[in-house]
Amino acid sequence: MAGAGSGKTTVMCARVVWLVGRGLVSRDDHPGDRRGVLVRLTDQGRTTVDGALAGLAAAEPAGPRTVR
Repeated sequence: MAGAGSGKTTVMCARVVWLVGRGLVSRDDHPGDRRGVLVRLTDQGRTTVDGALAGLAAAEPAGPRTVR
């Protein structure tokens, strides 16, 4: 999540708390940095992401795309 969103600590913390509350990520203390935390996808989070990506891929038009 580094670099995502506004970059403000309070906003990022609120997002992580929201994701933890829904069982999509786990949050653990960083072993080498007292100030840091490790955020990892749970199995449910991975399933959710995989489903979302499959849905996006299915919605993409078939064939080559032109990048401008």
